[in-house]
Amino acid sequence: MFQKLISDYNSLFYAGEDAKMIISRSPTMSLKKLPVAPVVALGVLSTLLLVISYFSWRQTVYETTPILDQIMEVKVKLMSGHLLYEEMVRGIRNIQLADVRDQVESSHVMTKDSLDGRTYVGQVKGKVPNDLELKGELLSLQLSIHQILDQLQDSRFPDKGLELDRLHDDSFSQAIMRAEAADARVHELVKQSVDQQKMMFAAGLLIWLFSMGLTYFRWRQLAERFDESNARVMKLSHAVEHTGESMLISNRDGVIEYVNDAFTNITGYAPEEVLGKNPSILSSGLQGKGFYKLMWDTILGGEVWRGEVTDKRKDGSCYQAMMSISPILDDQGELTHFVAVQRDISELRTLEKNLIQAKKMDAVGTLSCGLAHDLNNSMTAILGSIELARMDNASYEDMKMYLYNAEKAGAIAVGIIKELMLFARKENIHLTHTDINEVVYQSLTAMQLKCAGVKLESFLPESPLFIQGNHLHLHRMITNLLSNACDAVDGSDVPKILVSLAILSQKDAGKINERKAANSSKWVRLAVGDNGCGIESELIDKIFDPFFTTKAVGKGTGLGLSCVYGVVEGHHGFIQVDSEKGKGTTFNLYFPSV
Repeated sequence: MFQKLISDYNSLFYAGEDAKMIISRSPTMSLKKLPVAPVVALGVLSTLLLVISYFSWRQTVYETTPILDQIMEVKVKLMSGHLLYEEMVRGIRNIQLADVRDQVESSHVMTKDSLDGRTYVGQVKGKVPNDLELKGELLSLQLSIHQILDQLQDSRFPDKGLELDRLHDDSFSQAIMRAEAADARVHELVKQSVDQQKMMFAAGLLIWLFSMGLTYFRWRQLAERFDESNARVMKLSHAVEHTGESMLISNRDGVIEYVNDAFTNITGYAPEEVLGKNPSILSSGLQGKGFYKLMWDTILGGEVWRGEVTDKRKDGSCYQAMMSISPILDDQGELTHFVAVQRDISELRTLEKNLIQAKKMDAVGTLSCGLAHDLNNSMTAILGSIELARMDNASYEDMKMYLYNAEKAGAIAVGIIKELMLFARKENIHLTHTDINEVVYQSLTAMQLKCAGVKLESFLPESPLFIQGNHLHLHRMITNLLSNACDAVDGSDVPKILVSLAILSQKDAGKINERKAANSSKWVRLAVGDNGCGIESELIDKIFDPFFTTKAVGKGTGLGLSCVYGVVEGHHGFIQVDSEKGKGTTFNLYFPSV
């Protein structure tokens, strides 16, 4: 199940960016944030110290045991030689001088081996520690043993003199003392080495304990984060499951992987009926190939697509929906999934139609009153002029004048009807390849006299801009806008009108296509703005109604902007009005370009 859902349910439909987190994030991401490297390093260091201390201890035992045994054997040899010498001197046993010399020479050889760094006792080979004090003691021991050997070769030895006997006792005692001193030095070296190993072992043990404590602490943190994240995911999962908006998630190839309960409620399809299938099963066929091509180009480009669609339910009925499709990227920025959120707006569209119908009826009432008033004035003028022309005493010149007045009033009535037909798009508008840039320029030139005293600024492209249009109707539309702008800036300190014409960027054109469900690759925007009195916000929706006007009596018929609306609609465009009371108004007119 997907782990991270849209964070704000109230903005679920517009949560394209948040929806990208559905798949790309999960509670297990806390593992990536856990700083395990220091813990591992400490664990390795502590293990290394423990291993080094252990093997160092083994090495110390391995190296020092043979030298200690060898020094002990030297002592035994010397003591044995001394004892044999005593027995030989006192005649206790039949001891030969050669027996004494064998013992002493054996100890001499062992001492020499120790000085040369060789030890071999029993079946164990050892290594003499590289210590100057120990070597000094061994050298003194060797000299003492060498002195005993020299004394045993003395020519006076057969006389067994008392002085020579005492000399031998002192030499043996001195040699044994040297052996004990060497033994003590070796034990001291062993103690120093063991102390160092104890410190190393203690340090390693402390570091190991610290790393284990840190590991436990981090594990507890991870467990808490996981619990919190899991609770949040479950909450968001329940929110998405029970939200009123339909949610569908598919992979990059469009294969459906997840739908929520609202999807089933809206479409009638159970999850098992759509999982593994393509969202095209909802297609009503009312959107063309161009519509879907633009949608796929947008989401495959990594952008969010929003628009209105008409889809088909399982029972075959159609419904209107506002849909948002967001691409989902992984940690490497690769597109992996799409999330589509739909809101059923069928009831909303029905309410809108009812509201539009009510507004139409209101407009019809206004239209009827205005039309009755204006046509009544014209018909009164016509009938009155005809009645005067029929009088017996009317001269020929008077009759011509009366008939001219009747014709003029009839022309006014015809003009009113034509403008109404244009607003209602009942008058056929013949569209041709038209340079709207030229039309705007001619309209500005024609309005110079009416807008005298007003600063007219224009920003027009140097090259032609072609649309499918009608030159005459476009000219009438632009002059109506400029005329209204001139009336609006009347009374401004520095009256100013700005006219601009430009081709929209591809991104802005794409947004218009999404919003208007259009399929034009290029759009032209004509903007007519002023710094006049502005329009109150509550009146914006009424300014295009026939006979609606905010001008004083006698200054407008209320058909100018209705004519503008009819022309724009007849050219397959649309209008946006931006206005602020007291600061001015801008009319933005959009036409598909060719």
